[in-house]
Amino acid sequence: MKWLRSIAAGSNRPPRSPTPAYEGAVVDAVRGFQQRHGLAVDGVVGPATLQALERTPSQHVRQIALTMERLRCRGRRASAVVAGTRPDGAAACGHAPPAHARTHRPRLCARCVPNTCGTACSRSCSRGSIPVRMAHATHFGLIGRVGRARVGDTRAPMQASKPTNLQLDLTSDLTKWRAFLAIAELGSLTRAALFLDSNQSLLSRHLNALERECNARLFNRTGRGVALSDVGERIFPHVKALLADAEQLENEIRGEAREPIGRVTIGALPSITNPIVGRLFKQLRKRHPGIQLKILEGSSGQVEEWLADGRIDIAILYRYGKSPPEQEQALAIVDSYLIGAPGDRLTAGDDVPFAALHDLPFILPSVPNGLRTALDAAARAQRINLTPVIEADSLPLMRSTVAEANLFTVLPIHAVWSQVHEGRLQAARIVSPGLQRIVSMALARSKGPARAVSAVAAEIVAIVEEAARSGMWQLGTARPDPD
Repeated sequence: MKWLRSIAAGSNRPPRSPTPAYEGAVVDAVRGFQQRHGLAVDGVVGPATLQALERTPSQHVRQIALTMERLRCRGRRASAVVAGTRPDGAAACGHAPPAHARTHRPRLCARCVPNTCGTACSRSCSRGSIPVRMAHATHFGLIGRVGRARVGDTRAPMQASKPTNLQLDLTSDLTKWRAFLAIAELGSLTRAALFLDSNQSLLSRHLNALERECNARLFNRTGRGVALSDVGERIFPHVKALLADAEQLENEIRGEAREPIGRVTIGALPSITNPIVGRLFKQLRKRHPGIQLKILEGSSGQVEEWLADGRIDIAILYRYGKSPPEQEQALAIVDSYLIGAPGDRLTAGDDVPFAALHDLPFILPSVPNGLRTALDAAARAQRINLTPVIEADSLPLMRSTVAEANLFTVLPIHAVWSQVHEGRLQAARIVSPGLQRIVSMALARSKGPARAVSAVAAEIVAIVEEAARSGMWQLGTARPDPD
């Protein structure tokens, strides 16, 4: 096609190679060119074909850009005032488009690609203002491509939608900022690692990487832990809000807005988990299948430490006294029982006076323990001797040793409920004075998904009420025995 371009450019210099005959493959190539460019496919190199051959690459790029703009606007509804066009191609406002626009009315030719196509497109329409691009499309009969026009609508055209431009670099990894928030709130890498179920070395690496990326120190190291620096203090509320929004987004994606979902961690004493956990799992599986349970068993001191560190969502504890702390809910009030082997005379009756515990061979939990502390205090008040021959913090070991070695222990009845009903152990309620405790439930301030934690807590309350009707304990609304 070089010789055609040179002829179109008016060059009088002869081509370097002999001019090929205009026939055969050359004619076919010209026809293909005409078809690709929307020209009359006649194989004749006329003015329109020569004009198309003269276009430079930059003009082609411009035409492609405008074509893409038209395609993007094809599905949008035109909201400017337009009167349409007459069948002959003239605009209803009286502005006559140029001849080449009438010839190829469905298209925008190369000469019309600028923002204005003459004075007709730059003036105002008689029925209202028409933006330059919309008037351009209207005058050339392209309103059907842009969208339906409504006569008499004087509203401004809808602005083109633009994507939100967000530059995310430091906040692209929320895991590091989650560690930052936990360390800032707990003031300790060790406590934050426990809260996040991670290890301290990994958390320390996250923190060091975050400070390098921020090019600033976020914490000041002290002998008792860490404290936020000036930079850390400034960004702390923003980080907390960012993570809260991220959590809300996850909840919406996972459907928590409709159904509780997530993992809930419960910390409790072994004697409490036995009558509750099995029923709790069945109820959750039936009503809230999206909730997963994690159970941690430990002593009272361990459970309270887990609650303070945020390792658990719900704590179920024993409290000794007339009422639990204000932030806790009293679930039930349980009596203490003297547990003995089958056939033991002392535990054969329904009740046993506290004074009868003097010098008995006991297997009891080691100090510190809430039950052990209460027993020792009551023994001093009654001036009797309670000296265990074995100290053990394992509930299964205490039950089996009592049955096999003819020892005694003190437990709530629900801890040996099945063994007593099966005749493998005996139990007599301790009276004069009685030794009662409160089963209390406490919720962590923030850890697991709030709706899931609330659902689990409600199920625990329902299970405790059902067990109270069977005689396992009294409901927490009752007052402990003053004796």
